[in-house]
Amino acid sequence: IQGTAEVLESGPRWLQEWQRTAPHSRGIYRLTQAPGQATAQAQWPLPDGPEAAEPENFAVVITAMTTLDMLWLHRSGHQRAWFDWRTGFQASWSTP
Repeated sequence: IQGTAEVLESGPRWLQEWQRTAPHSRGIYRLTQAPGQATAQAQWPLPDGPEAAEPENFAVVITAMTTLDMLWLHRSGHQRAWFDWRTGFQASWSTP
């Protein structure tokens, strides 16, 4: 996949998306540990209550694909297709 991405860390769209998140999911954005960091804990307790609504580590990433090279491998036959959104929309089959 090729395309562009815009990261929003404030503004009306960012706030709209934050408000759409489930209240019980918001606590994950208050953790101080980085995602994927090794830990002895199997599960993290998530904060709840009003303080859990502070979006300290929340961002919105808006992506726009320009091209997609899709390869489907299957025992009954492989397929490959190319999609291009740069000038309208074009799609074509190609050799896997």
